[in-house]
Amino acid sequence: MALAGADESNLAAGAEFAKHRERAPQPSQRGYTHATSDRNAPWMVMEVAESRLDDALVLALTGRVDSGTAQTLEARLLLAAEHGDGKVVVDFAQVQYISSAGLRALLAGAKQVQNSGGGVALCGINMNVREVFEVSGFLTVFTARDGRAEAAAALA
Repeated sequence: MALAGADESNLAAGAEFAKHRERAPQPSQRGYTHATSDRNAPWMVMEVAESRLDDALVLALTGRVDSGTAQTLEARLLLAAEHGDGKVVVDFAQVQYISSAGLRALLAGAKQVQNSGGGVALCGINMNVREVFEVSGFLTVFTARDGRAEAAAALA
């Protein structure tokens, strides 16, 4: 009987997880703001606001890019690759923290954009996030500029 109860508990926990887990954005949701959060840890939030700057897609991130939110960033970049967005600017001006999971998601998503014939540039990187990019060597891998317009122009 204890095993049956444990199975029911696991099923309930799995259903709760499925109900709250983030999903990759669908093509019909372009131009949206997407937020991910762990309801037990509301401080672990990242929002992605999408806009256009001439012919570049701008993804403005807000919050933390970590193991709980990195999948959303990667999904947005994959969607950009699928839609043929040739220029993607990722704005980090409102990002307080990026983890190794966030770096991996950025690299994987950017690689897909590149494979589809496009490019990714970064902008607005604050001092805390810049330090992570410098230590990891990512500033040698990505084009980084101060503002969105400069980042988009660097992709020309």
